[in-house]
Amino acid sequence: MTTPAIEMVDGLPIFSAIEPASIKPAIEKAIAACKSEIEEVVASKDYSYKNLVLRLEEVDDRLSKMFSPVSHMNSVVSSDELREALSLIHISEPTRLRRIS
Repeated sequence: MTTPAIEMVDGLPIFSAIEPASIKPAIEKAIAACKSEIEEVVASKDYSYKNLVLRLEEVDDRLSKMFSPVSHMNSVVSSDELREALSLIHISEPTRLRRIS
């Protein structure tokens, strides 16, 4: 199984390989990883800089590196499929993210 281009966050984004159908599942997977990391940090009760800030910053950075190219593509090469994928994320995620904060 190949990794969708949207999940390849090391280096520059491969815009031409990002498929609208892979956006929502990939973003949801990254958000689930963020939530899991938060739960692990809270459960560990180790609120040191290394365990709290660095760990959360790492998963947040991954999510940001996945979403930023999609947002950029929507501005530059918007399509019905891309707008649909983004609308599904925007509708479903604010409630989920509110739970984290």
